[in-house]
Amino acid sequence: MGNKALLTWNIAPGSEREHFQRVREFVRKLSALGLLLEDAWYTVYGESPQVLMGIVAEGRQEEQLDSALHSEEWERLLEELKQYIVDYNQRVVEATGPGLFQF
Repeated sequence: MGNKALLTWNIAPGSEREHFQRVREFVRKLSALGLLLEDAWYTVYGESPQVLMGIVAEGRQEEQLDSALHSEEWERLLEELKQYIVDYNQRVVEATGPGLFQF
């Protein structure tokens, strides 16, 4: 099935509007790295991170995902996003399938 990168974070206080604008741009730029947004979740209530994204490589190849996540382009994308978020966490897990919730 391949691997999936799980990204979680909270929105920085007072930057909700800018955050969502930046996220749209972030997702749009993933394809340049050979990545696809597989799923995205927004927590409305509870103690979980506000945002959870699952990202996979277009060919679902582990090497491609690993290479993209360690690239300078990835770091630039994250730096743009990190202006509007806090508590960022990223980890790679074995994917269970499209549309299935993973945390």
